[in-house]
Amino acid sequence: MSAHLQWMVVRNCSSFLIKRNKQTYSTEPNNLKARNSFRYNGLIHRKTVGVEPAADGKGVVVVIKRRSGRRSDNCHCGGHPWRQGVGLGTGFALGRLSVSRARLSLCPHL
Repeated sequence: MSAHLQWMVVRNCSSFLIKRNKQTYSTEPNNLKARNSFRYNGLIHRKTVGVEPAADGKGVVVVIKRRSGRRSDNCHCGGHPWRQGVGLGTGFALGRLSVSRARLSLCPHL
């Protein structure tokens, strides 16, 4: 199913939607900006990037979902630990994104 068709289904009736102050936010995984838009949605795209807290509580883990292995089990998501600080997580994710060319539309400087 194409990403545009999935977006038409998910955009108004998702369990991750939060409507607050005349704005619609989304809490789905791999949505870096928490905006409910086609560009930042983490459910519909084949390649996504997300930032999650590390299991030990120190730093963050950058999760990159790739196109390969999609029909098999959940081994298509790879995590890269980043322990320099939580505030640097989004910048590190965008840097990994530009290197791996996963979703260049999320990088405004490219």
